[in-house]
Amino acid sequence: MAEKSYKLLEPLKVGPVTLKNRFVFAPMGSWYAPPDGYCNQRLIDHYTRMAKGGTALLIGEFLRVNDTDSAYAANMAILNNRYIYGYAELADSVREEGACFVFQIGHAGGNTRSDQIGGLTPISPSPFVNIDNELTREMTLDDINRVEEEFVATASRLQIAGFHGIEIHAAHGYLLSEFLSPRYNHRKDGYGGSLENRARMILEVYDKIRAKCGPNFVIGVRVNVNENFDGHMDGLTMEDVLSFAKIMEARGIDYISCTGADIINQKASVPTMYMTRGYNIANTYIVKKAVKVPVMVAAGMDVKIGEQVLQEGKADLIGIARGLVADPDMPRKLMEGRIEDIRPCIRGGIGCASHARFNKTLACELNPCIGNKSMEIMAESPVIRPKKVLVIGGGPGGMEAARLAAHRGHKVTLYEKTKELGGRLIEASIPDFKEDIRPLITWLKTQLQKENVEVKLGVEATAEVIKKEKPDVLIVAIGAEYTIPTEVSKDKANIMVPEEVTIGKKKVGEKVVVVGGGSIGCDLAIFLAESQKKNVTLSTRQDMVMKDYDEILTAISIWERLPAAGVKVKTGVTFKGFSGGKATFTDREGIDWQLDADRVIVSGGLAPQSDAAAKFDKLAPKVYKIGDCVVVGRIWDAFHTAWRAVLDF
Repeated sequence: MAEKSYKLLEPLKVGPVTLKNRFVFAPMGSWYAPPDGYCNQRLIDHYTRMAKGGTALLIGEFLRVNDTDSAYAANMAILNNRYIYGYAELADSVREEGACFVFQIGHAGGNTRSDQIGGLTPISPSPFVNIDNELTREMTLDDINRVEEEFVATASRLQIAGFHGIEIHAAHGYLLSEFLSPRYNHRKDGYGGSLENRARMILEVYDKIRAKCGPNFVIGVRVNVNENFDGHMDGLTMEDVLSFAKIMEARGIDYISCTGADIINQKASVPTMYMTRGYNIANTYIVKKAVKVPVMVAAGMDVKIGEQVLQEGKADLIGIARGLVADPDMPRKLMEGRIEDIRPCIRGGIGCASHARFNKTLACELNPCIGNKSMEIMAESPVIRPKKVLVIGGGPGGMEAARLAAHRGHKVTLYEKTKELGGRLIEASIPDFKEDIRPLITWLKTQLQKENVEVKLGVEATAEVIKKEKPDVLIVAIGAEYTIPTEVSKDKANIMVPEEVTIGKKKVGEKVVVVGGGSIGCDLAIFLAESQKKNVTLSTRQDMVMKDYDEILTAISIWERLPAAGVKVKTGVTFKGFSGGKATFTDREGIDWQLDADRVIVSGGLAPQSDAAAKFDKLAPKVYKIGDCVVVGRIWDAFHTAWRAVLDF
């Protein structure tokens, strides 16, 4: 049991149900549903797994209310009675685990594309040019009535299927959010103008569902408590939000879920590690003080912040999505007093946000078995014939491989030639805006101890050492090393690589040029400008930094943070050399030009230690190479290649 009492573990009455704790799996697209929206076995397994971990309330992902103007790829739907069978299996499976399950239902409104809705024009309260540069169509009164009835039919089928209730999605720039927001609603009839009029469609949806489904059916509403970001000040005001919350409370709503995002600022709904955790808390607290119904806060929450929010009375429920994807057993581990065993979410966005952008199924960079029941069964099943496993390299891939192998019952020894575990994570975690990585290092170290992995620091695993150990399995995770491009090697003595600045803490002077516009270079430039107050210029051969980075929300965060930090960005230029305090570049027209600099740092030169890794090829019956020593990648690659290796023996 937990060594201390947590408000997170206290029960709470929400409308007609009593939740066993305050953990909520916040709605998060899995993309596991087929395009027609039917519930399949993968969805049943996914949500059941979330319930098994001890979460009290599951809010199912956005479920579209029709198959015409509301659709977008892979959204769940319950469009007619034939759908009920699969959803009933889902509801029953989650109920058996003791969780309450409501589904978020909504209409995409103008936040979709014509090619996703059969060539139709997206509809909205008033015409506007959406994020895909399409002009939306203003809804008629018949449209409004039709969509309201579709909300009711959807809620009714979910009730028949056995769900505890629904959440009305009136946030994130979708249809009901567009009606509520003065940014998108410029109507002159009874559905526009005053807050009461702009809220009319939401109220009518609520009233009709309540009349159809009765008092014993949970109905919540999700609303933006912050729409005004980055100079866009024409959205909902806090006064609007409070008025709306009081109207919904008077109407009989069972809970209010507070979020903050819009079409023009989607990163706020899935905040990256570059954003402050819990940025919605302040405005949620304002709502909490104004109403008596339960209020939920979400966006970047974890156990520590969630518990503090509850202790301070700033919310009643803690919505967590990505954190529970990283570790579905978060509530259970807290109940068992194992808070140190909770795998942290680093908010890297690879697999969750990045996959959503490309209509790929939900995954997690730190939890490879999410959405893959058979993989989790393999990972949790003890091996029949334990092997002696030797892991070379104490970076993220090596540590995770050692942890998982030991967890499955193998006898594991890990060699790390330096005096510290962490590898490239150490360097990556130094900037304050990358502090989310620090708990991951701590978690990996803790799990190695708990799994009785023998760790040998400051010892290089030479061929002689390995022959003496006689392992059955050898896992090579020696990573990558920074290199200086050949064309500027003549100036190597005057050029630094990132780790010399972050870990080595070498002085760089006041004027710094960072070469390389990928994530490493951008992070370093921001770190030097913000934390060390340096005059920083960032150069890239591309026409923009973070070009083709597949996690767009992280890229947006960096694009915004660079100028805010005062970093000057030079695009379309190639670094040619550095001497005499001058960094020389060539632009795309072949013209050379120079920048004054005290130091140049080349950030784009990580290269796999493939030759070094090849030397281990025949030193054990089975040899696996994982992570950066094969192909330079990300934390995703380190963890996923580690799992693939360990589950192969």
